[in-house]
Order: sequence, then structure tokens, then C-alpha cells
Amino acid sequence: MKKTLLLIIPALILSSCRTFVSIPNYVSSKELASLTIGSTKGVVKSNLGNTNPFDILAGWSQGCEVHQYKYKQAKLECAASEESLVSGLTLGRKLYGSNEGNAYLIYKNGKLSSLLTDIGKEQLVDLMKDVTKITDLCSEKGLRGCTDPESLNYNEDAIISDESCEYCPCDFIKNPAYNKNRPIASCNTKCIPVIKPKVEEAKKECSKCDIIDRLSNGKAGINVNLNLPADN
Repeated sequence: MKKTLLLIIPALILSSCRTFVSIPNYVSSKELASLTIGSTKGVVKSNLGNTNPFDILAGWSQGCEVHQYKYKQAKLECAASEESLVSGLTLGRKLYGSNEGNAYLIYKNGKLSSLLTDIGKEQLVDLMKDVTKITDLCSEKGLRGCTDPESLNYNEDAIISDESCEYCPCDFIKNPAYNKNRPIASCNTKCIPVIKPKVEEAKKECSKCDIIDRLSNGKAGINVNLNLPADN
């Protein structure tokens, strides 16, 4: 009995000295890569090991939500001698890196619309501060615009046409020298007239009426040569 008590007491002392830490429920980059755009929230959660979001950053009445997840990339711990060998790709102890990342899942009407990950701390902070960008992504506002390269207001970033294209009027073309950063003026217009080639008038042969008209106006003279037969 004494021996048992002696063993229990050190165990209690050691357990009382243990340090506990609180960590998020991580998901893996492999799980994030398995997600499919258009999946429901239930399917997404199942693919992420039924892990709940680390935080819900935004939600709007139109059905747009932004869920934040913490994830870590997997790594392999192996002997240095195996590092450059094929066996080093699979042998060893599988671990997760100490660096954590953030993944932002954007839902629209209950379905996964987009997935964003960390692309640099400064850019991420700007993204999360600018709620307008997230709202535009949910509403597809940032994807809409004029998609016709021949128009005056072509938007190269637009992938959904909003029928807002503008064109030059008839007999006008786009001005290749137009500078959108300068005010519109006579020397900086969006459209310029079409330069049509000059059509030369065909030379007309003089008619009898033209000859009489010129003679009557004194603008022309007439020479008459009479070739009379010589006297014999």
C-alpha cells in the first residue's frame, strides 16, 4: 500500500506541472484542395473532416457568408541520408509545419463561391479591412462589365457582360491616341471621323451642247478651215 502511494504522489506532482496550450482546429492543405466550387456548406464541412470554422467574418441577408479556417501544410521528417532518395518521399514521420495559414471560404446562397488563402500578410489585412471587395465578390459586381474589345469602355477584367458597351457613331472610329487620363477636348476625343478617300471625277467628253454653251459665253473660239479645190 505504501509503495502504491509513493508511485501515485510523484505522478500527481508531475501532472500538475504539465503545461497545456490551446490550438485551433486545423484543416490540411490537402483537404482544402479537395473542395469543389458550388458545394454546399454541409459537403464542405464533411470534406474538411467535419471541422467547424475558426471564425465567421461576415454574413449578409442576401446569403453571402465568409468563413475563416486555419490550416497547416504537411511535411515529412526523415533521415538526412534519405533526403535525396525516392524512399525519402514516403519514409519517415509525417508532421505538420509550425507555420499556419488562413483560408477564407466565401459562400453565396449556401454554396461555395470562392476560396482565398494567405498571399502575404499586408495584402491579407487590406483584403479583410476592405469589406467592399468581399461584397463585390459575392455579388459578382467585380466580374461584370463590357466584354467587347471593339467598344469604347472595354473592361479586360470582366468575364460577365452587363450590356454596358459604348460605341462610336456612324462614320467615326475609336481614336487610337485617346488618353483616358486627360480631360475630353477637341484634341482628345474618344472617336474621330473616318477619313474617306477622295473620288476623282471622271473626265467627260465635250458634247455639242457644251461647245455651243462655251461659244455663246465667249469662252471659246472656232477655227474653220476650208479646203477648196485649186483652179485648174
